[in-house]
Amino acid sequence: FADTIDLNGSYSEALAYAAFSFSYGTQIYKAGDRELAVGATFSYLHGFGIEQVIEMQGLVATYSNGFQGEGSVIAQTATGGSGYALDIGAAIQLNKNYTVGARIKNFLSNLTWNQDTEEHGYIFNFDTMTIDNMNEDYIISDDYSIPMDNFSTKLPSVLNAGIAKTTGKLLWAVDWEQGFRTKINTSTTPRISAGLEWNQLGFLPLRAGYATGGAKNSSFSFGSGFHFPVFMIDYAVVTGSSISGSSSKGVNFAVSAGLHF
Repeated sequence: FADTIDLNGSYSEALAYAAFSFSYGTQIYKAGDRELAVGATFSYLHGFGIEQVIEMQGLVATYSNGFQGEGSVIAQTATGGSGYALDIGAAIQLNKNYTVGARIKNFLSNLTWNQDTEEHGYIFNFDTMTIDNMNEDYIISDDYSIPMDNFSTKLPSVLNAGIAKTTGKLLWAVDWEQGFRTKINTSTTPRISAGLEWNQLGFLPLRAGYATGGAKNSSFSFGSGFHFPVFMIDYAVVTGSSISGSSSKGVNFAVSAGLHF
């Protein structure tokens, strides 16, 4: 009793798109072992669908004689669009062993939705609902869906900065990730990641890492690969916040392959 659920300030967004990217980097300064390079990635974006809530408000309160609540939501949807994104970055080789770098992902971006664009609205209200009248047509509600003009969205910008030891049998790297606003898969709370790679076995590197902070749970990662003179393949798994795996709600698996030339 005497509790209130407040929806004001909540948000929701679902987005699906594909990115076709072209990257270019170049050295702009070199003095001995020191080197500065800059680069950029330009991406063409093809949007498959979006649903975003642009306005949400409401509350539900509990009293000794029943429930009372009201609220409304307005959402925009589309089934297709196109746009672009630009990433920029720089790396400094301090000496033969250490490198620092930074990148701003989605430094510029725009995605224009122009297929089946619609606005949807829903409003509800009920007063002193009890167990006795809950099954009746008690909630007053209304909803609508109307076509709307094309609209645009931006992908959230994210800053990554890190330092790495890049030579020797034991390599390591530390990365700091910082979002500029809270959006899909992005948080203004920093996320710190660290990883190790042991190359004592030559063609079979062994890797482990840990990440914490941001909008995601803390997690351990483990990986390896096969590195040959021309061909390489790498794979990794990400589990929960403990090595035992009992804290994991699932396992993420990634694999990549490439050629040396």
